[in-house]
Amino acid sequence: MQGIASALFGLSEDKDAMLRKLNNIGLQGMRFSYEEEGPSGCILSVEIADTGEKREEASLLQSVDSLSLSEAAKGDILHILQSVTEVSLEDVKDRGFIPILACICCLMEELKPDKISASPICIGKGPVIKEGKTCLVPSPVTASLLKGIPAYAGEFRGELCTPEAAAILKYYVDRFEAMPLMTMTDISYGKNRFCQQELCLAAYLGESRDEEENSVYLIHTNLDDMTGEAIGFAQEMIWECGALDVYVTPIHMKKNRPGVQLSCICREEDKESCIDAFLRYTTTLGVRFEKMERRILSRSFSSIQTEQGRIRIKNSFSRDITKMKAEYEDLCRIAREKKISLKEAERNLM
Repeated sequence: MQGIASALFGLSEDKDAMLRKLNNIGLQGMRFSYEEEGPSGCILSVEIADTGEKREEASLLQSVDSLSLSEAAKGDILHILQSVTEVSLEDVKDRGFIPILACICCLMEELKPDKISASPICIGKGPVIKEGKTCLVPSPVTASLLKGIPAYAGEFRGELCTPEAAAILKYYVDRFEAMPLMTMTDISYGKNRFCQQELCLAAYLGESRDEEENSVYLIHTNLDDMTGEAIGFAQEMIWECGALDVYVTPIHMKKNRPGVQLSCICREEDKESCIDAFLRYTTTLGVRFEKMERRILSRSFSSIQTEQGRIRIKNSFSRDITKMKAEYEDLCRIAREKKISLKEAERNLM
């Protein structure tokens, strides 16, 4: 958990100002400090006065409510606390948990990322010996919190993901995947004095295109027992699910049957609804799908005034490519009014 806080703190534009903010949020008997280590390395530490205070669930909630943080940050802290306490209260009785958690939530609010991606979680291998006892890796508490999250053991023998870290990652991360295509603007390595170099946690801040611009899903199935009308209806229903394209390809199937391959291209958020439409509106017993990378031109719209009225123009461009095209519906309107072909209508605009 300290590695997460250190990595996020290293992304702060003004570390001294952020440190002052953390030391004035109302954590009694606790003091943050940091030091930079090597290129992009950061160690954030918290000194905690030993008061002998026992941490109970009620006092935890009260301590969060008294912090000088925004209501949104407090809400984040309470949500993460609740997810851990539902599994085991013992994991949050350590007085060091609240300040590090408050620090992470405060930093996340400061950074304001539009989207957060993380690699699948490396949990380490076990069992390990702790205080003379044999312990599983991951612990039952960590395993419970990691439900639904991709994870793997890795080569390191020991615990690499604590219950607290699992709860934080589960709450904040939008997607667990390999590093997406992005232009990095800052890099930070969260370290602690007891961590091997190769086990440091890295945080990357950057800019990326929208996911829909970088990748899409191709879904398809083979059909040999549907009429053209039924296939046409299925295409319409798939379009209504948000597909970017739906098309039919003639194929030759087993037993010398002519058939078609029904395919669609869609964004990830529409994948499940499109698959459901395939299964619901066709005779298929299953579909195939794959994630595909794509590159598209940036687009903008403008309009020009002509003798036939105002015409919308679609502009497509990248660093060395520029294209312009009149909107199809506007060309159709001109062609109908003038009783000419689409090609002639487009030629009249030049």
